[in-house]
Amino acid sequence: MADDKAMSACRIEIEKHCSNQDDQKRSLSCLLKHEKEVSQNCKQELQRISKTLEAAGSRGGGGLSSFGGIMGGMGLMPPQKTIITLNGNFSPEGNPTTVEQSKMSIATPIYSKNGKAFAMSVGGGRIAFNETQLFDDGQKTPQELHRVDLGAQYSSTLKNKAFFGLRGSIGSASDKPFYSKDEITFSLSTFYTKPGKGRGQWIYSVFLSNNNSLANYIPIPGFIYLYRNQGFTGMFGLPFFSMQWTPRAPWILSMSFFITNFNSEIAYGLRDKFQTYAGFAISQQNFLRVDREEKTDRLFFNEKKVFLGARSPLTNAISTELQTGLSFDRKLKEGESFNDTHLESDLGRSWYISMNWNFAI
Repeated sequence: MADDKAMSACRIEIEKHCSNQDDQKRSLSCLLKHEKEVSQNCKQELQRISKTLEAAGSRGGGGLSSFGGIMGGMGLMPPQKTIITLNGNFSPEGNPTTVEQSKMSIATPIYSKNGKAFAMSVGGGRIAFNETQLFDDGQKTPQELHRVDLGAQYSSTLKNKAFFGLRGSIGSASDKPFYSKDEITFSLSTFYTKPGKGRGQWIYSVFLSNNNSLANYIPIPGFIYLYRNQGFTGMFGLPFFSMQWTPRAPWILSMSFFITNFNSEIAYGLRDKFQTYAGFAISQQNFLRVDREEKTDRLFFNEKKVFLGARSPLTNAISTELQTGLSFDRKLKEGESFNDTHLESDLGRSWYISMNWNFAI
């Protein structure tokens, strides 16, 4: 995934630590393992690449999250280690209700040899309101929403620096998970990448799901152009955009967008040491309410955030992040699509504090 010019800042480190790797994808994975030992310029390049791919693949946060992520939340490449992520979001008070959120995910490599890799993942999340609210027609809203996913991912390095990936998942996203077959969710996605001219990389994808913001049960084709230059990494597609830019070290500007999800952040510092940041985000999560009148309806939880935070590694295997801010314009909406809803409940706003833990085993 890394072209010659974009990785020029890491040439010495590749020769020193990863000279036995025979392609660029493996060299990048090798460099990530030696991130503590490489130069400052190389660290910044690795950080931009990792952050951009993270924005593309993370569930519930990145621009492609409601699209399932290019690989359903596991990123473009299978993990080299077992990655465990825990997140808790607490609101001390809210008007008219507090909203508490928690998430966890585990992704682990199963097989990796000769350019082929297989990994599995499991994840879950919970959104809880301290009081039951009402839709605008008088119906009660759910007091809790849950998400459970089990996924598998396969990837293969092809000739001419091309790359192929396939990912499937099955689970449930509902106020009563697995209550019936109508609350079962699934996704299937595949992508193919090939080098473009100069510093670019083309990514072609097809995505199919029964619980997303665009079209359910219909294969959705897409494309992304990945471009890297010294100080800049960007992913441009329809209708997706993500970028990381370092105008002057150690300042980093990042942004990602996908229809109902938007995230922007300005950060100071390096993630492998200590980094502070501020940002603004718009997010949407989709669920299948058990008592919905039409089976084609989806329940959407929307919110906007302004936030401040800090992130830092504690050990070589553990990193943590603390964030606080204002969650506002929160709504529950139900309808066939994100822009065609017939039920709505205003959840107001509240201050929040969240803590995130990452373990690389």
